[in-house]
Amino acid sequence: IMGAAVTHLALTTQPNRLIAASDLHTYSSLSTAKGQPIFIEDGMMGMASHLPGLGLEVDLESLGEPVQVIAA
Repeated sequence: IMGAAVTHLALTTQPNRLIAASDLHTYSSLSTAKGQPIFIEDGMMGMASHLPGLGLEVDLESLGEPVQVIAA
């Protein structure tokens, strides 16, 4: 999820304002989302999903039970 958010931010930043972006999703084997919308090709990152939002489906099972639930 974090990798998709960072990639979205990098892809929507004006090129003259972007210093660098990293493929942080490859640093860990733990995944909290189904599918992999981020791709790297020829040293460039991109998004390969047309799903809304961050382009992924959250894997609720991998997140486990909530630590706290706040209700109105």
